[in-house]
Parts: sequence; C-alpha cells; structure tokens
Amino acid sequence: MGFETEIAIAKEEQKKIAGEEFVTQPDSEDFNTFWYSELANKSGDKRWKIDHRKLIGFIHKNGFRRFDIGTEYIFVRIRNKVIEEVQVTTIQDEVMKYVNDVPVEKLTKSGISKTELVGKFYTSPAIFFNERKLSLLGTENGMIFNSDTKEACFIYYLNGFVKCTSDGYELQNYKYLDRHIFRNQVKDREFQQHSSEGMFSTFVYNISEKNDIRFEALQTMIGYLQHGYFNTKMKAVNLTDSSISDVAEGRTGKTLLGYAIAKIKNLCEIPGKDFDPANKHKYATASLDTQIVFLNDLRKHFNFESLFNDISDSITVDRKNLQPFQIKVKMLISSNSTFRVEGASAKDRVMEFELSDHYSNKFSPKDEFNVSIR
Repeated sequence: MGFETEIAIAKEEQKKIAGEEFVTQPDSEDFNTFWYSELANKSGDKRWKIDHRKLIGFIHKNGFRRFDIGTEYIFVRIRNKVIEEVQVTTIQDEVMKYVNDVPVEKLTKSGISKTELVGKFYTSPAIFFNERKLSLLGTENGMIFNSDTKEACFIYYLNGFVKCTSDGYELQNYKYLDRHIFRNQVKDREFQQHSSEGMFSTFVYNISEKNDIRFEALQTMIGYLQHGYFNTKMKAVNLTDSSISDVAEGRTGKTLLGYAIAKIKNLCEIPGKDFDPANKHKYATASLDTQIVFLNDLRKHFNFESLFNDISDSITVDRKNLQPFQIKVKMLISSNSTFRVEGASAKDRVMEFELSDHYSNKFSPKDEFNVSIR
C-alpha cells in the first residue's frame, strides 16, 4: 500500500554464508521428512539424525526467508505476497508444531518414535535454530513491492484491498495482487462501505471552520498524506491553531487528525518536544513499512530548515544493532505554538493549515460525538 524504499530488496547475487545457501530442489523432494537413520555400531544399532539441508528446505517451503538490509538482515515469512517480520522463535515454533503433529503412521513407516524425534530438537535447539544457520534460507527472488502510482492508491484490509482512483474506489480480492506488501500494511479490520457521511467527515468539517473552501483544502492535504506517490514535489503538512499565541493551548484536534490518518496508512508518531534533528537516531522508531512520519507538537521556534532534506528526499532510519536504511515518507507536523516558516525554500516545502477553535480543552470531539476517542 503505497510503499517505496531506497533499499535493495533483492540482490543480484545472494550472500554466501557458511558455504552454500539453500537452493530450492524439485517439488518431488520430500522436505517434510528431515530425519534419517545411520548405523551406530557394528552390531547394527541405528541412531537418528536430522538432515540440516532438508530442515532448511522445510522451513523455506513454509515461506520463511532472509530479508537483507544492507549488510544486515532480518527474517520474514511470505504468504500470498504478504511479508511479515518474524523472530527466530517463530521459525522454531513452526518446526516444533509440525514435529509434534507428525502422523504416527508416517513415523512408524520411518521407524522413529515421536519421543526420539522431538528429543533431537529439545537436546540441541541452538544447533538447529541459530541465525547463522537460518541465514541459509536465502532471500526471495524477484520480490517487488506494490506501491501507489500517480493514478492509483491502495489500502489493504482483511477482506481485500481497495484500489482508489479519480473514478472512485473498488474492493478487490488479494488474488489480483501480483506484488508484495508488508503485513503491517494490512489493517486488522474488514472494509465496509457506508452510504452516509461518518463522524470523521463531520470532525474534519468542524476543524475547517465549517467553511467549504477550507474543508476541501484540508481534504486535499489528507489525501496527499495518504497517497504514497513520491515522484512529485514533496511537502510537509503543518497543522497549527487559528488562535495561535506564544502560550500553547492545543486540544483543537491536531493529534486526533494524525491518529485518524494512522487508521489508513502506517504512521510513525514522534514526540515533537523531544525531536532533535541533529540526532542520528531521531527516526529510530520508524520501520521499513512506515509511510508517514508524524512530528507531533514540535517545540517553540523549531528550525524548519533542518527538515528540508527529509521532506524532499528520504529519511535515514538508524537503529541500534541494525545497519541504517532509507525510506521515503510523507511528513505531518503539528505545533501548538509558532515556529518560523520563512523564505521561498521553506514555503515551497510545506502546506500549512490552521485548525479552527471548534474544539478546545472545554469541548472535545468525545463530548460532541459521545464515543471513545483514540
């Protein structure tokens, strides 16, 4: 859903780690049986062992892959073009579930007991489920992410994805999605169409001073933020209060508007009062699938010029113990007090909107709509 990054998703040549990476074998090979016996002594006693290559093959067949980020990597699971980051323990649990559920007749045919098979993994889990070995899973070849285009925007739900164009929107089945998306892009709810206007529309109209022209302008800004198309002049959306002063008042709905947008797009909220543009870890809470960065409640007299490159190009996500990576995002800003947006360069990188004082610390959206707000 509107996802573009500057990261190389698939490399021309996979990294070589501890020998050769796993290479998919013909479908006729039985990866479901990754145990075998060998003679333990001259008396003919057998001992059971795990075929490590076939074990990796079984894990690979179940959708697990290595996902490279520069020279580092994470593990993911790919199902129906949906990519989800997983931990080593997730892979381990999947294998152990299979081992515990293997039909008795399959084990009888092999000549191994359930106790013997399960015992192999309980004896040496670090041998079978360590990052070095699992890196042999390799990456997914030819992986291309679905992203918004100039003509279309995509939003993902449990019951399908919605394709939005200038002609309207349409719910489509995931079988028509031929590119990859991240699991976090899929909203944990089903898409339902409503014919009447909702509370959110009324809320946006209210904070637009109940003025049709301003209402359309704010809708345009919301649409811009939710459309993950980046081959255009990039601008930040700056939300301020119409009754602005040197004394922070707030409670006009700026934060709530950001939370509403997060119900559609993956939004990373960063407290503005603690945001230091000189700190290399300033975007450490963002992820590969982040689509909007929300700098909420920027401190007074913030230097807007420090965001120019982040708005126009991309942001660098620098986390501890992970190589930095870059992603393109839309930028949403809010401030209760004034900060300077002066000069042609600054004004060319921002769209400002002043929220009316319809809501305040004395009258909130919760008071008006009588619902729980978050």
